[in-house]
Amino acid sequence: MPQQNRIVRGSLSIFLAQASIVPTGILTVIFLTDRLGAMAYGAYTLVATTILWLEWSIMALFGKTVIKFISEADDWRPAGTTALRLYLSISTVAAVGLWILSPLVAQGLDEPALTAYLRLFALDIPVFCTAQAHQQILLGIGKFSQQALIATSRWVIRLLLIVGFIQTGWSVNGAILGCLGTSWVELFLCRCYVRPSLRGQMVFPPGVWRYVLPLVAQALLMRGYQQMDLYLLKVLGGDLAQAGIYGATRNLSLIVLMAGTSVSAVLLSDLNRIVTSGDADLARTTVRNSMRFSVCLLPVVGLATGAADEIPGVLFSAEFAAMSALLGPIMLGTVALVVVLVSGSILVASQRPTWTLWLIVPMMITAALSHLFLVPHHQALGAACSIALSSVLGALLACGLVYQIWRVYPPLSTLLRSLIVSGVAFGIAAAWPASGLWVLIKLMLATAMSLGTFILLGEISDRELAAIAPSLLPGFSKKN
Repeated sequence: MPQQNRIVRGSLSIFLAQASIVPTGILTVIFLTDRLGAMAYGAYTLVATTILWLEWSIMALFGKTVIKFISEADDWRPAGTTALRLYLSISTVAAVGLWILSPLVAQGLDEPALTAYLRLFALDIPVFCTAQAHQQILLGIGKFSQQALIATSRWVIRLLLIVGFIQTGWSVNGAILGCLGTSWVELFLCRCYVRPSLRGQMVFPPGVWRYVLPLVAQALLMRGYQQMDLYLLKVLGGDLAQAGIYGATRNLSLIVLMAGTSVSAVLLSDLNRIVTSGDADLARTTVRNSMRFSVCLLPVVGLATGAADEIPGVLFSAEFAAMSALLGPIMLGTVALVVVLVSGSILVASQRPTWTLWLIVPMMITAALSHLFLVPHHQALGAACSIALSSVLGALLACGLVYQIWRVYPPLSTLLRSLIVSGVAFGIAAAWPASGLWVLIKLMLATAMSLGTFILLGEISDRELAAIAPSLLPGFSKKN
């Protein structure tokens, strides 16, 4: 089915681009933790988390709405101009506001020294948001490969710039300057592919506010949910070193989160087209396969848990050894969050934007209460378990809401196979003791064996392999 293949290939191309965060992101974290140490890296993590929360909250305000309405429009330019002007104006106000309020934010974190870092990093907000607005337009008009190329370039450039600045002796400021430079380069690359104008009248499509208002609320709550564990850990008694260890562990889970982001972005763009065309059978199949994808990420939890004692030692210095206890629950929470993200795109494309609030509000309440109970007694482990518990609750609610609309839920056969493969991944990782480079080799082999087990169990069909192969092997064709 051409439309199904388009979704598979589009999702995979973006995922493979986002997956570049694995080598570049891990190398960046290794470099920063080695050069800065746990205390300084904790300071950088708190500042970067604050900036990312603001940036992605702004982008999430209209992100799904922009992709939806641009994908429907005959001419994307009026909506593109509207999106660009909105994001630029809001992000500029946010940057100025943070610059003014930085002393209060730093005081609230009980780290007054963060004020200067926050003010420097605030300069990134308008540039980053402008670049991301261009990327949302690219997704809306279906230019998935161009968006994927920009995403790949971003992570490589970020690594190079951060290393370059820190090598000159800039320390935390060097890491921040590297991020600033990355946003400028990303904006330049975006303008090479799509050039929305800042001039012209702002046009709001009919019915846009029906989507904007609930999605703005959902976006703000979701961004707050994704960052609250680090903040509550610090506020409820954790120090900068614990924040650094927790932040480094969360960074290792980003590959899973990127997978969910890539699928949810393409799903929203294409499922919206399918629903508009009235093809209910294709829409239902698309929803079912998207839910299957989310469940098939479960083996990552088994793999991370089985090798939890070895991963910190090969990637980080001895002062980060405590992260081994955090890997399992953080990975579980991230996989569950992918289910929530994918389901949220399904709800929006199904013209149920207000239902997204039914997901995030119970998650926020559960997370806040469990953090208050667990963090004072168990510190970082309590924060990791709290976020895992609330994310699993959100995933269960998400499946229930999707079922209410489409009468589709993640296939039980897929869940069973994923649990079997998770056991295989855990068994390989736990039974094969390794150190140094052999840990990375073990993880790669265990991942390959997990994929092979999925194929042997019949979870991935020949048709799906044929759809995926061109993205993995550009020279692939059916005649091969």
